[in-house]
Amino acid sequence: MPQCVVIADDLTGANATGVLLKKMNYKAYTVMNTERIELSTLSDCDCVLYPTDSRGVDAQIAYNRVHNVCNLLKNDNVKVYANRIDSTLRGNLGSETDAMLDSLGEDYIAIVAPCFPASGRIICGGYMLVDGLPLHKTNIAVDPKTPVKISEVGELFRQQSKYQVSTICMKDLMYGKHYLADLMKKCVEEGSRIITLDCITQEDLDLIADAVITSGLKSHRRRSGSIYRNAIQKTDHAEQEKSRRQRFLQW
Repeated sequence: MPQCVVIADDLTGANATGVLLKKMNYKAYTVMNTERIELSTLSDCDCVLYPTDSRGVDAQIAYNRVHNVCNLLKNDNVKVYANRIDSTLRGNLGSETDAMLDSLGEDYIAIVAPCFPASGRIICGGYMLVDGLPLHKTNIAVDPKTPVKISEVGELFRQQSKYQVSTICMKDLMYGKHYLADLMKKCVEEGSRIITLDCITQEDLDLIADAVITSGLKSHRRRSGSIYRNAIQKTDHAEQEKSRRQRFLQW
């Protein structure tokens, strides 16, 4: 059965993530229609990817699509749940995050690490920079269909989600995975179900994946394909702790 479920807001994102996983020798299948899914045919794949085509639709429609797909694909054998979103934060970030959290249950949280260093998308001080410019100063702010007019990642989620949001900045990543894991747990204890994090380099993504595993938190992860790849690898290495199997989503 699949050990990874990726729900993407468009087909391009789903396939891009699938290519990354394929390069790591994982079997990844993209499914296009829930009505025609034969779950038995997925038994020999490592990761199933489903594009909901929900980036530019009404928030409630996006919620329904993601919630229905997550309900269909969730399984006790899944180690990693991920939500692939746009690299410039367009679309229904909040409603899709809420949909997966509602489907997976109240003991899950969302880890949001919207960093894609290879494409010049980084988060520093809670703000998204695209090739060094704040997001709201790029052409994304005047996108004709899904404009994004603020650069603060946590604030975008606060405006769109019903759940409490916490933000962890670069200064906290400097102290290593155990400190970061404890900080994540503190955020959860204080009521947050969505945690956004600064991330500038691939090493930051590796650290975040390590910290989530160390924390023992059940989470789904949002963002770039590279962090899903890291999460699967690192979860595989932690398989000896089967009673504490981690689940992520990069939303």
